[in-house]
Amino acid sequence: MSFRIVRYTDAEQSTSFRGTRVTKLGCYGGMEIRRYEMSKGSILSIDGTKGSGNLRTYAVNSGSCLVVETGEFLGQGDILLVGTRAEYLNLLFQADTVLSFQGLGVNDFHETANDLENLGESMRRIQDKDAYTESHCKRVLSLVAALAASLGIGGDRFARLTRAARYHDIGKVHIEDHILNKPSALTDGERARMREHVYLGGELVKCSFGPLVYNVMVEHHERLDGSGYPLGLKGDAISEDGRILAICDSFDAMTTDRPYRAALPVEEALRILESEAGTHYDPVFTAAFVRMARSDSGGMDNQGS
Repeated sequence: MSFRIVRYTDAEQSTSFRGTRVTKLGCYGGMEIRRYEMSKGSILSIDGTKGSGNLRTYAVNSGSCLVVETGEFLGQGDILLVGTRAEYLNLLFQADTVLSFQGLGVNDFHETANDLENLGESMRRIQDKDAYTESHCKRVLSLVAALAASLGIGGDRFARLTRAARYHDIGKVHIEDHILNKPSALTDGERARMREHVYLGGELVKCSFGPLVYNVMVEHHERLDGSGYPLGLKGDAISEDGRILAICDSFDAMTTDRPYRAALPVEEALRILESEAGTHYDPVFTAAFVRMARSDSGGMDNQGS
């Protein structure tokens, strides 16, 4: 037969997790065909080093996305062509989007699916255990992606940073409910147990994303003056990505309701970040975050909703 019709209903395998569904439609003549369904605000990181030197195509069937590294937008009918290159490309989706993928010599679907399913299962457990934490991780991802893009961060660094943001609190799946949802102040013992979530989460993602993502996740509660945890790191001992994640994490925590306190107004939270820049938070990244937040005050006012 000289032709083949590929139907979505005949998919060989499909996997999904909040915001992403990847479907393998088949592999014909060494060419793998996939369909990506991405929700608004989700990110697709493309490792340009894979593919054995063969061209890969990502065609936008509907929706739109931003190519973080170039600042260019892709809309319906546009096609992204990817050859072998020693860097990542990151697509930040501006709307619910469907992509069609074709790639010669690409054979990593099972690896992609396994990572997505394993981490997705942990995040589903988090949602069942504590819906706030799952939604908090998603909001922090959006903040980190926007701040990183505004700072000109792209490539594999953007991919690592946004992955750390998405899963930074995943370790709370192992924290006892009575501690996680306690409506009053934690005891010293409970606080020590809660702080273990940074290591617990890092271990969950280390096999999938490697030590660099692990390190950023572990650092998101460190503070410049050494008052943070788990290691009490100071100044330049905290990575730049850890500092970026700390700012976004703190802002979202301050502007959302918790069992023990009501959400702060956005402007008050921004003033707190500014007042603690140089002691708790990186002053350069804090200034960039505050500028971004105030320029998008309408969206930030609904940050915790």
